[in-house]
Amino acid sequence: MIGGIALALLLNQPFWRQGIVRVMVIAPLFVMPTVSALVWKSFL
Repeated sequence: MIGGIALALLLNQPFWRQGIVRVMVIAPLFVMPTVSALVWKSFL
C-alpha cells in the first residue's frame, strides 16, 4: 500500500514523458483481462 501511494505521488508530478510512463503502468490492467478471456475461450 505504501508503494502504491509512493508511485501515485511520483506519477502525479510533472516530468518528461509522463504520458508514456502512465500508459506503461496502467496498460497491464487492461491487457491481462483480455488475455485471460482469450486463454479461457481457447480451453472451452
